[in-house]
Amino acid sequence: MPADRQMPHNLQAEQSVLGCVLMAPTLVDELGDLNVDDFLLPAHREIWDAMLTIAKRGKPVDVLLVMDELKARDWLKRLEDGPVYLDKLSSAVPTASNFRHYVDVVREKARLRQIITLCAEVSGAAFGDAESDELLAGMSERAMKIATNTTNELAHVGPLLEPLMLEFEQRKKRREAGNEDAGVTGARMGISKLDRATGGGQPGDVIVIAAGTGGGKTALAVQTAINVCDDKGSSLVFNLEMPRKQIAERILVHRTEINSINLRDGLIDNKEFAKLQGAAGKTYDQALYIHDDLFTMREIVATARRWRAKHPHPQAGLIALDFLQLIRSEQARGRGEYNRSRELGIYAQTLKELAKKLMVPIILPHNKDESDDCVLDIYVDKLRNGQKVRVKAQWRGRYYQFSDPAIDWVPTEETRRDVYA
Repeated sequence: MPADRQMPHNLQAEQSVLGCVLMAPTLVDELGDLNVDDFLLPAHREIWDAMLTIAKRGKPVDVLLVMDELKARDWLKRLEDGPVYLDKLSSAVPTASNFRHYVDVVREKARLRQIITLCAEVSGAAFGDAESDELLAGMSERAMKIATNTTNELAHVGPLLEPLMLEFEQRKKRREAGNEDAGVTGARMGISKLDRATGGGQPGDVIVIAAGTGGGKTALAVQTAINVCDDKGSSLVFNLEMPRKQIAERILVHRTEINSINLRDGLIDNKEFAKLQGAAGKTYDQALYIHDDLFTMREIVATARRWRAKHPHPQAGLIALDFLQLIRSEQARGRGEYNRSRELGIYAQTLKELAKKLMVPIILPHNKDESDDCVLDIYVDKLRNGQKVRVKAQWRGRYYQFSDPAIDWVPTEETRRDVYA
């Protein structure tokens, strides 16, 4: 970079972010994904790190506690004007209501700095003896981390153990109380054997629902989103094929079990209309979000991050995306420089990183779902923490609903061999 050019930054936005937190300490909980390195000024980095430390202790992030933390780190005396600077931060912005704008500015400048650094490193390596395939692979991985805001911080296992043991104890108690679904701790799809086999959609999972046209993939994804909201969680549904009004209609049909064809033709009575009103009221009060106008991975990732900030961990959450192939390309389509298959692979990996970052399962169905009622086979062919299984499910197309079949079905060992040979 030329000597007269500075790395991208906006010190006023950095000050405003810190000032907003001092004005409204609870904001720090919504900014957990804002990294220390997103700030350019070393003093701002230290102040933000002190704020995060205080918040992790469960204490309010106010000027006095931040000052004490900086003193303990022997940093306060290195801060220009010391305590006066902290007071200036808290009065730097008239209101904290614009904090999201300031955060976006800080994060955008940080991303630009990361891109500049990445390009400089790749350029230097390209002038050396590096292999092009190795450079491209490394560049793609680094670019993905920039896009999803992931870091390489050291994470000790200790903080994981206490909540994990508590979860084991809760499962044990549920099983001892006769609850056969004791192991279902994630997002429920609503098919008993499938939920028991998988344990439900777990944070960080990417679940791919694959079937032919009319197999009910969208319906199963939306049904799972509804179940998460019924369990007091939040769901975010991206549908790149179907307008949000149609998804909302399917949700009401699912909840009321009113024949979708009769509803379309207006063939419903007063009792059924009252059921629709009740279902609409219940759905309105839940944290269920639907987007049908986001077609690039960048838009999807940004929206998902804003949604998770509004409904943070440990609240149960789910993202459903229908479907991957319709994500609009952001690459040039010139000869020899565009590979759609590779691009889709990058999108899938980006979503996996996003699922881990946001601590939610992500469901990826592929086609529209329209089919008559029938009993379907559901195969679980790959599951990191469970067994391969095949279960029967009742598809009720007119209600956009999956349920347990009326007659139980147990696969024989011979059937298992046939399925998984």
